[in-house]
Amino acid sequence: MLTNQKIQKILNEIKEITGIDNVLCASDGGVIGGTMELPKEFESIIGMFGEAGHDTTTAMGYTLLRLDVEGDAEYILVMKTTEKSDEVLCR
Repeated sequence: MLTNQKIQKILNEIKEITGIDNVLCASDGGVIGGTMELPKEFESIIGMFGEAGHDTTTAMGYTLLRLDVEGDAEYILVMKTTEKSDEVLCR
């Protein structure tokens, strides 16, 4: 099992490599770790996205990616969308 410290280290490394701020959330919207703060209203957006079953979406200038574990939405990775991040994500 990954500890929050290990998850935070991984998220920091993702930012170092890509230059993209990110937050890892539980599918219910609770923040696990990240390199930025999310707007307060984002918790409900993440919860709805987790229930919807989509793989990816954008909202309020952020990209949300669904991370499934054994077929269930366990985590949502939220990344701040910028022109640079769009270029990195498309590679």
